[in-house]
Amino acid sequence: MCSADPCPVEVYDQSVKSVRVALVRIERESKESPMGTWSIWHWLVVLVIVLLIFGTKKLRNIGADLGGAVRGFKDGMKDAGGEKTPDAVGAPQVQSRTIDADARKESNAS
Repeated sequence: MCSADPCPVEVYDQSVKSVRVALVRIERESKESPMGTWSIWHWLVVLVIVLLIFGTKKLRNIGADLGGAVRGFKDGMKDAGGEKTPDAVGAPQVQSRTIDADARKESNAS
């Protein structure tokens, strides 16, 4: 087929095969551990750094505040569900009166 040694067509075929093999290998490796994911050791280091910066007392207070906010949100969602609490049932209804009038400008005719 080709008289030159090595034949350019064969060299091309071999390079295409090697590129395909490399791409398949890269694809398999990317499926096993995608780029950008962190292992447990990375997360432990981040946790230690956060603990050193903020301290455990401040983190505990943040956690308590967050828990209180979530609890308040859940209670608010229960109240908004249509259930009337005993406080809301016995509360007096305030009705306002609207007075409709026209404003007139007084003139001093002295």
